[in-house]
Amino acid sequence: MLQATRRLLANAGRPNRDISIVPQPGGRNNRAYRVTAGGQHFFLKHYFRHPDDARDRFASETAFLRFCAGRGLTWTPRILAADESSGLALMEFVEGSSVTPAAVNEADVDQAIAFFRELNRHRDDPSAQSLPLAADMRDTIAGHVALVDDRVRRLDRIPAGIPECDRARAMIQSRLIPIWATYRERLARAVAQESDQPVPRSNQALSPSDFGFHNARRRANGTLCFFDFEYAGWDDPAKTLADFFLQPAVPPPTSRYAAVECAMAETAGVPIERFAPRAHLLYPVFAVKWCCILLNEFMPVDSARRGYAQPDMNVAERRSAQLERLSQRLEDVHREVFA
Repeated sequence: MLQATRRLLANAGRPNRDISIVPQPGGRNNRAYRVTAGGQHFFLKHYFRHPDDARDRFASETAFLRFCAGRGLTWTPRILAADESSGLALMEFVEGSSVTPAAVNEADVDQAIAFFRELNRHRDDPSAQSLPLAADMRDTIAGHVALVDDRVRRLDRIPAGIPECDRARAMIQSRLIPIWATYRERLARAVAQESDQPVPRSNQALSPSDFGFHNARRRANGTLCFFDFEYAGWDDPAKTLADFFLQPAVPPPTSRYAAVECAMAETAGVPIERFAPRAHLLYPVFAVKWCCILLNEFMPVDSARRGYAQPDMNVAERRSAQLERLSQRLEDVHREVFA
């Protein structure tokens, strides 16, 4: 690690003497470090790799950060150097504080909208076309449904015989699957009444994906810096909208839903009267997907990724906390579906 970091610092034209590397808490998928060299601070990320995890997180994030830096965006950290062979990326260290649920305000939502707009102001640049599809990108309603079908089926891989896993399996069978089956049937009837045309590239959006205040730091001057772009790329803006509000860690105020919806429709070049009904129809689909995401802690590969990022994590406590979140989210989805 030390020699690889020294090379990255040299490649970035930064001091590579008197180096200290200190692990940083909070990462969920990868390992993070604060590097100090020559009195300067840097952020080092070591990406998780697994033969059963097809997402190239290193390539997706480094490409996205370079794109943002090339367009002068100040909403993201600057990438300084990267080494694919070691899976390491060196970035600027963003001084500031985490954004907490209690501290999120409407002005923060305005900053998120501004970042999204500025990012997509450059989506016609030739280099934007080489950016990958966002994770879980599907361009039809049927495609989004099929993706959630697959996620729900994969929950069968949760092992039995472990107390938290048995609780999860019981909740899936008694609550999650019935909700999904009911909404899936209703959705099929709605889609059958009108054509489910793919969203063309001209109406897709460049999305940070996993976009929200859980992946942001507040600088001393109050501006936000967004990070974690391992899932970023071209996306269905209806999914970006839903994911922004559904991520459970630091949710935005729901009072700003209409403003964010209008901004995303306008950015994608879709009239709001056409964008809003489709986004509303898909919202419960993405809500069920997020229920499945909350259960990642119980899945073998995802659990391995969490263990890589947080080797000292108490697995049983983390799983219990996720089940509490899942129970609340299922109540919300139940109201949405059966209202």
